Amino acid sequence: DYTKVSRLMGRCLSVGLRVQLFEEIDTMTSIEHHRDMVLQADMVLLEAFGRIGRETHEVLLEYVRKYSIAPVVMLTEDASAERTVSALNAGADAVVLLNMPEEVIVARLHSLLRRWFYDGHVPPHTLR
Repeated sequence: DYTKVSRLMGRCLSVGLRVQLFEEIDTMTSIEHHRDMVLQADMVLLEAFGRIGRETHEVLLEYVRKYSIAPVVMLTEDASAERTVSALNAGADAVVLLNMPEEVIVARLHSLLRRWFYDGHVPPHTLR
């Protein structure tokens, strides 16, 4: 739901996470339009997961990877095992259920970034 995602984004920003959210059905157009933001984001969140088919999210993930090496997290309200496995196999770094408390979601995102940066990745916003 838009309100929950909006609050989540605000919470992420308040704790210093540089995330870029894409939630439109025409996400590829949105990603192309906001390419510079994708390049500077520490993490990319895709929220259209629950409304799009398997082939579409595979294409979206490939498209995001074209512009960013940052972790990609699929946000959803309901993820079947098949869709979750498909998203992870297509290149998502994590699938997070939106029905979890916001503080749990933010903690998971922080955890993912800690591991990402620990593995030697440089935060994109520092690469100017």
